[in-house]
Amino acid sequence: MVTVLPKGATVTVLSKTNSKWYQVSYTNSAGTKWTGYASASYLKDSSSSGSADSSDSSASGETATTTAALNLRSGAGTGYSVVTVLPKGATVTVLSKTNSSWYQVSYTDASGDTWTGYVSASYLATGSSGSSDASSTATTVCALNLRSGAGTGYSVVKVLPKGATVTVLDKTNSSWYRVSYTDASGDTWTGYASARYLQ
Repeated sequence: MVTVLPKGATVTVLSKTNSKWYQVSYTNSAGTKWTGYASASYLKDSSSSGSADSSDSSASGETATTTAALNLRSGAGTGYSVVTVLPKGATVTVLSKTNSSWYQVSYTDASGDTWTGYVSASYLATGSSGSSDASSTATTVCALNLRSGAGTGYSVVKVLPKGATVTVLDKTNSSWYRVSYTDASGDTWTGYASARYLQ
């Protein structure tokens, strides 16, 4: 236990980690600031949207889909603890685009529990970009490795021939595009290709 909050105390909600526990900060009468977790059952929002969400209006309501199983973290970076793991294809609500690499999102699981935290933007396909990219195509400028993930550290799924036409599924990562390719045999391959070799 960090401290006991008196009845009627005003706290700042930093993160609605899940529907049962909120991360909050509280400054007592002596000016000492405490940060920790409090049961949501005993907190009442001072505004309809909650103080934690009021500054996130620019991203309010925007949804995104995970393109891989993805760690939801307590902060914007891999050094923060994992709150939960989001399954591939999960729909999340974007609360704040903290920076270009990490977004604050909320996710409601199959049990109805809502989790809030930070995820890598590289593995999110936003609703707006997803719709505009769904029908776009590109052509390989050379023989190109189609990889299982966005980076050279991932395994090669298929080698795309020079001049191949691919369908761009996601441009979330500006360096690596998620694409699909149908070969001469009619087989369709999906993976990631370096954007610099696509036109």
